[in-house]
Amino acid sequence: MNTEQLYAFKAAFEQRSFTKAAELQIKSQSAVTQLVRSLERELNQELFARHTRPVRPTEAGERFYPYAVRMLGMYEESLAACALQSQGLFCLHYMATFVSRMDRFLASLKPETVPETVKIDIEDFIRTDGWQPGNLYLVREEILLSKNIVRRPAYESVVFAEVSARSELAGRKEITLEDLTKVPVILPPAEKSTSLTRYLRKLFSDHGGIEVKAIDGVENGLMYAMVNGGVCFCTDEFLRPREHVRYIPFPEAGVSRYSFAALSRFTPEMTRFMNLFDSWQGSIE
Repeated sequence: MNTEQLYAFKAAFEQRSFTKAAELQIKSQSAVTQLVRSLERELNQELFARHTRPVRPTEAGERFYPYAVRMLGMYEESLAACALQSQGLFCLHYMATFVSRMDRFLASLKPETVPETVKIDIEDFIRTDGWQPGNLYLVREEILLSKNIVRRPAYESVVFAEVSARSELAGRKEITLEDLTKVPVILPPAEKSTSLTRYLRKLFSDHGGIEVKAIDGVENGLMYAMVNGGVCFCTDEFLRPREHVRYIPFPEAGVSRYSFAALSRFTPEMTRFMNLFDSWQGSIE
């Protein structure tokens, strides 16, 4: 029995849905199902009645739930109790999708204020050892839902449409779904497996008449859009000044919220770093 199994079971139990549990855990539905099935094999009990909608826990599942909550609580408390109380700098972890903005911010700091940094992909947060006491993380808010950690909202990322400065869409104040029926659409190349891309795919599919392309590489996607008179989507942490590109908001996609998070508490060094980030961010917006 491991914490991944317990987190998957807890999410499925509370959501009454393997699909919703998978969204909370940032996993595929099949991965959550396999984790729960492996737990059931260890317990030699079925924990869910899967033929119902919504999914309902069995009597064994109802009995096991409070134990799962207690075990996860003890696990998270033990991590917090062993948190490093360092007086020095910390290690900053941030998602690969945040690379452009965080790189620009770190480059603006004096060397003595720059923490050790690690760029990580979303999959690193799924592993049970992905969170380490004494470190600071910058991640999407939805990733934090199953973690017993402290957090501070840091940034709301808006979805933009990248279009050629020569495009007839270049003068728009915002891009609408109707606009997208007339041009090729390239989804966020660096975020193929994220909830944002899944949401956009469903949005475009439900609307109908929108031609969607999936192209590897941010620059490749943008180049395709420029050459073919299309629209390439990105979130604003990827925005870079380009004379030949116009960045136009796409309100239909809403926003993605990022948060600074720590497993036990924010140290004074972390707080100072976050305040510097807030100040820098305010100066460029």
